[in-house]
Amino acid sequence: MKLRVTLTVLIIFITSTASFNNSSDSKLKPGCSGKGCHIRQGKIFQIKPLDNLQLEVHIKGVKSGGAVGGELLDSQNRIVDFINETSKNPFVLTAPDFGEYTINAGFKNPGLKWDTDQIMLRPTVINIPVPSRIKSDLAIYPNHPNPFSKETVIKFSLPKPAYMELLIFTENGKLVNQISEGWFKAGAYAIRWDGRDQDGLPCPSGIYLCTIKSDDNRIARRMVLAR
Repeated sequence: MKLRVTLTVLIIFITSTASFNNSSDSKLKPGCSGKGCHIRQGKIFQIKPLDNLQLEVHIKGVKSGGAVGGELLDSQNRIVDFINETSKNPFVLTAPDFGEYTINAGFKNPGLKWDTDQIMLRPTVINIPVPSRIKSDLAIYPNHPNPFSKETVIKFSLPKPAYMELLIFTENGKLVNQISEGWFKAGAYAIRWDGRDQDGLPCPSGIYLCTIKSDDNRIARRMVLAR
């Protein structure tokens, strides 16, 4: 008889716990589940993009060791990563690919509070070792892989510090995306392009021009996207 009472109390405790997600549920749904769900409160967390498509989420207003959690949703409102509850603050969520994502995150004590924010993950600049001899002129090298289906790496070198734009055009000259711009030091660089346009949509198969503009210089290379 005592065993039955104990089991009943345990079940009630679990189902009444509010959480962003229940890891035992094979059909995850965005948002809070259970009784007493979180109350929306603005600006309670910060997002810091890390390498390898990771996002560091720092919840504010929580005592050290307090329970926090969050979830990462893709552009179709599907959960791609979540942490139901952790004492680590900040914690890390990982995206499966470049694109636009929504983060829901919050804490359970004091009070069940949460907030939501969005972030666009774009290909970032990757510094690579500078060769012993940099070309005297602006140079762009063959991208790799080429052809490509998901992403390709574009390498270029600058002989001196300069303001530079890296643009993607269709073969007919229509601007597809501006994947990098700003001041760069002299050296060699590589930038990933994930085959998406400036709205984050996948580009169709075809021939594209990778163009570098720096000062009065403009050079381009052909790339083949084959999905």
